[in-house]
Amino acid sequence: SFVSVIAARSYDLPSDEEALRALGDSSLFFEPAYFGARNLCNVVYKTGGIVQVVSTRGFDDNPDIFYEDTYKKTKKWLDENELKHERLVLTENKVEQMRRLEEEFRTRFGVAVNDNLEESIAMAEAMPYLTVLLLNRVYNRDEKLRELKNLRRIIRVHNLEHARHILADITRKFN
Repeated sequence: SFVSVIAARSYDLPSDEEALRALGDSSLFFEPAYFGARNLCNVVYKTGGIVQVVSTRGFDDNPDIFYEDTYKKTKKWLDENELKHERLVLTENKVEQMRRLEEEFRTRFGVAVNDNLEESIAMAEAMPYLTVLLLNRVYNRDEKLRELKNLRRIIRVHNLEHARHILADITRKFN
């Protein structure tokens, strides 16, 4: 299983690199995790899966492009919120990174959780076996989801607790 849990979206932030760096110690690294995040991670592990946190807070080749010490602060945030995970990856391209992780682990990820509609569509299109749980947010309510053939593999969830229930249902079907 693959689960991406993120606390904020880089595209909601200013595009000016200096302004982004000034936010480095902002609430992004101090806010509590989304409701249900810990339970979701625990369910993944209880069902034999693993959690890979893939975030666009920074990039492979430049992890501190937006914030100072991004990896360290994000890792600390994950640990303080008790979000069990195998690895934290900062990347510009989540789909490409997921494929690399699949090769490394020699497995296909079954489920991804995301709040970015475009990324979710790209994941579903690139990985026909993947179910994407899309966190329902004001900024990702786009009608084009209705037009997509892979709509049935993108499931809107109200929050991460709802995602946990959906994941449990998916897991039961495969066992």
